Amino acid sequence: MPDDQSNLELQNRDEMPSHNSDTPTPDSEISLNFTQESNEAPYYSRYLHLEKILSSQHPLSEADGQPAHDEMLFIIIHQSYELWFKLIIFELDSVIEIMNHKDKFGDQKIDDNSSDMYDAVHRLDRVIEVLRLLNAQIAVLETMRPLDFLDFRSLLGTASGFQSIQFKLIEVKLGLQPAARYQGDYYRNVSATGVTAKDSDVIKSAEADLTLLNLLVNWLERMPFLSHDRWVGYSVATEQKVDHHPFWSLYRERLLNSFKDSDKGKISEFDERLFGAGGETMSSAALRSALFIMLYRDRPLLRQPYELLEAMIEIDEQLSIWRFRHLMMVKRMLGSKTGTGGTKIKGESGDAPGYLEGALASNRIYKDLSALATFFIERKRLPQLPPTVTAELSFRDEEAE
Repeated sequence: MPDDQSNLELQNRDEMPSHNSDTPTPDSEISLNFTQESNEAPYYSRYLHLEKILSSQHPLSEADGQPAHDEMLFIIIHQSYELWFKLIIFELDSVIEIMNHKDKFGDQKIDDNSSDMYDAVHRLDRVIEVLRLLNAQIAVLETMRPLDFLDFRSLLGTASGFQSIQFKLIEVKLGLQPAARYQGDYYRNVSATGVTAKDSDVIKSAEADLTLLNLLVNWLERMPFLSHDRWVGYSVATEQKVDHHPFWSLYRERLLNSFKDSDKGKISEFDERLFGAGGETMSSAALRSALFIMLYRDRPLLRQPYELLEAMIEIDEQLSIWRFRHLMMVKRMLGSKTGTGGTKIKGESGDAPGYLEGALASNRIYKDLSALATFFIERKRLPQLPPTVTAELSFRDEEAE
């Protein structure tokens, strides 16, 4: 960062308290010391609490008397991960607050006359970029070779990235629940994982709160554009009668005709997901709304909702990439040895997946949304919407009023 006094107007260095480099700065002296009555800007290092941050790397190998050069890299990489996790949690909490907005009757309802939907999508896009950065950062960690890691690995004891409570909070806030998590009770086993009882309780408490998945399902179920009263008089030439709704009757017929012979059986999956039990984590009503939004994403009022759904799918994908990169890195570093946190590359049976492989396959949160691509048809074959629905999905034409 440039030393530009015209922008920062830093405090005179003579006025700054001096400290021996070996003596931590007391919290009272690190504070900004900035009031409305003062025209002094906060000092860069104090504003960022750099003395605390930059003095928080304590390689165990140095204390052991045999310094391992790459341990500093290992510490800084994981500390930076945790800082980025903190930002992700901050952004997810803000989106959850937006999605959980209640009207004067106490019902959940996003304020369509505010910037709420834009803010939610924008902040989720930021989360996506942070996740991409974290995935790219693994390449930096991989500059540490297996033998370099072994120089200090034994000093870590049972400390493990598995014990990152912030990462688990991210998964929970997005909507991953114990029943859907691979070995869902494993992280609750304090004696097996080394996760403290306090941290375990933090996760359990978060699992009891409304998640982004819960709120997304509620929001999709409230979408009004498929209500039957909006489709009165909409006649279609088809023998298919799905949910007694003319749109879905016509759409199902066109979908069936679009399938190759080898895929014709997927129509039963369409019926089950959209008009039966629903998906693994989303109701049939929510999936119908989501599919409708994806199909008619070019309609003005559906553009932001579509971007919201795409953001959730992308976050899920980036988390899967993270798990895959982590798995590959662990295999490269440890081979088939057990991790410091007790996780195994392979399960006890040998052929069963270990924790990292199982989590990669199972811990997907928005797979019901991404699976809807199975039921897409060409846009030129999409049913034409009735004029009333078309008008509702369009910007208001004041000249026509």
